[in-house]
Amino acid sequence: MKYLTVLAASVASLSLATAAAAQELKFASFVPPFHTVTASLIDKLSAGVSDATGGDLTVRNYPGGELGAAPVEQYVRVVQGAADFAWGLPGYTSSQFQKTMIVELPGAIDPDAGGHEALWAAYDEHLAGEFPATKPIALWTSEAQVMIMRDKIIRTPDDLKGLKIRVAGATAGEVASALGATPVQMPISQVYNSLQTGLIDGVFTGSSTLSDFKLSEVASSVTVGAPLGRLSFYAVMNESVYNGLSADKKAAIDATAGLALSASAENAWQATADAAMAAPMDAVSPVPGAPTAATEDVLASLPLRLLTTLLIGIVVPVACFFIGKARGKSDALLTSSSRTVDSATSPVRVTCTPDSSEAADDVPIGDASLADVEPEAEAAVVAGAEKEKEEAPPSTVPCSQDGAASPGPVSAVLE
Repeated sequence: MKYLTVLAASVASLSLATAAAAQELKFASFVPPFHTVTASLIDKLSAGVSDATGGDLTVRNYPGGELGAAPVEQYVRVVQGAADFAWGLPGYTSSQFQKTMIVELPGAIDPDAGGHEALWAAYDEHLAGEFPATKPIALWTSEAQVMIMRDKIIRTPDDLKGLKIRVAGATAGEVASALGATPVQMPISQVYNSLQTGLIDGVFTGSSTLSDFKLSEVASSVTVGAPLGRLSFYAVMNESVYNGLSADKKAAIDATAGLALSASAENAWQATADAAMAAPMDAVSPVPGAPTAATEDVLASLPLRLLTTLLIGIVVPVACFFIGKARGKSDALLTSSSRTVDSATSPVRVTCTPDSSEAADDVPIGDASLADVEPEAEAAVVAGAEKEKEEAPPSTVPCSQDGAASPGPVSAVLE
């Protein structure tokens, strides 16, 4: 009996020791669990670190804003320790990520190239200073931006005049204004209701939002093909939490994070966008049109003016890193081509005309507990988030696209 008691005590002690060694980290996500980011990034990170540590380190997803719904404050939540991980868009706090957001410039990244590769190649030398008190685990870009409209079809800049267009940050606000629209900033989580009720007329963002945020239910048309650039994204980890991990747990994070995890997210964004454009468009009306003088005038005036505004105060070599390849393509900026998409392979059948603009995504903010971070870093990040809530976004600009003839926007009426 005494032997059995001792054995039971030993087993209990071993179980307690195992439980004490296991560690669960919190990943804050402001979107629903069905969003593309869950499977492509959060679940992949969790599975990777769990497998590498035999379950001693796991990552738990807190979707739908369980740790704080405001998308603008996701970075702050990590810095302050309310979450161990979070993801977001640099455009939500544009003043903090001025160098990082150069990747969003139209023409900065070749259409077929990976934006995540460019971001990581520039990170150590140019971008690291924009991520205080955190360790980035993924950096990636979205699919090409589109114009999603409530009850309008956009063929030329004249079609945008006077319309209220939701934008997410510095890279879209002035472009929308230059095209004649009135930019409106709001969280992506509010776009569905705003389109449905007519508070806004449209939104500049990625086509993946048609399914990820169900915008296809409240949109009547989508205009694609304009050189609007991409959105950029980050996923970060609290630096103090990472530094406090054991060597094997750090190794598990390092092995899972980085280029491969970023590629997973970027590829998934594109796949979601492709599926969203293909699936819901059973009823499509052709959108005829040819390049107009008004379109060319607007596009011709945007690059130098907006690029100059964006690059004020930013290190020139960083800009050269991202947009160097685009310089040789400027002649193609205003070149147009007409094309008909075979309805057997796509429900969209239209004539293209060039246009321009850029997009991003938004969010809000909440309370969080303080963590062991540098006071200066925390103050800077919090101040940046507060400033973004008070000020209109700066600017970005279209450059050029690949190829001798870039097709312009294509409008398709959604069923």
